[in-house]
Amino acid sequence: QQNKEDVDLSKSIFGQLFREIHTKMANSVLRNDDRMFTTNFMGEGSQDIGGPYNEALSQMAEELQGVVVPMFIPSPNQQENVGENRDCWVLNPGWTSPQQLEAFQFLGKLFGSAIRTKNNLNLILAPTVWKALIFEPLDIEDLKSINECNYQILKILLDLEKNQITRDNFEDSFDETFTTFNSAGAKVELKPGGSKIPLTYDNAKEYVSLVLDYHLRKENDLQIQQLRKGISAVAPIDPMYRLTWEEVEGQVCGERDFVVERLKDNTEYHDGLNESHATAQFMWQVLREFTPVQR
Repeated sequence: QQNKEDVDLSKSIFGQLFREIHTKMANSVLRNDDRMFTTNFMGEGSQDIGGPYNEALSQMAEELQGVVVPMFIPSPNQQENVGENRDCWVLNPGWTSPQQLEAFQFLGKLFGSAIRTKNNLNLILAPTVWKALIFEPLDIEDLKSINECNYQILKILLDLEKNQITRDNFEDSFDETFTTFNSAGAKVELKPGGSKIPLTYDNAKEYVSLVLDYHLRKENDLQIQQLRKGISAVAPIDPMYRLTWEEVEGQVCGERDFVVERLKDNTEYHDGLNESHATAQFMWQVLREFTPVQR
């Protein structure tokens, strides 16, 4: 079942937790500094003193960043393999049914629990998600961080003269209407009747403004609202608004990278290995050369 979508949220780990915790447990029960739930993997006979719980969180993160529970989808940059943040995921704008929005609210509760308990979620979300969550203003450079191709088009439209595009040759370069494609690939009208309104030299700046407003604010507004609602049900949310987006990400997901030298200083060697052994030296060298994602 790992490669099939859990449409009704009944078979996946996230779905089971959603049904047992979000729909049956009072929020007051979740407002503590202990783990939100205990885990028992059938047939393994494990006693949950932390390991099974963290394993459940890890497997759930894989479900959310995959096909099983596609609440997140690859950022456009990841899909096109261009630009920044190619490892990042964004919120799925197609998840708008009542149950799907409730699922985002439950995910917010998991975010809040991660903040309280320091049991981080292994999620790699785009900076725009965290910025939107804490009401941090977003601009065209934020679009660049998730959608390089769209960004380049908008930059040209903002300075047509610099790009030698005139009113006379505009149609040779652009054949668009007032529509855009969201992160899930669905076509969206930027204004009523937008699919019938052509993009022209004279309305180019209006088009840019509407594209930015959609992608940076409207596209995931419903999902962001539910995440905030879920967080506030479990943890005080006002202090979060005084943090930077990097600090919020760190509290929910932990640090994206680690300091190799710090890991090296705290490593114990066994079976004849030591710090000066060639194998160990090679491992530390490789880790230093890796990117944060590779590490």
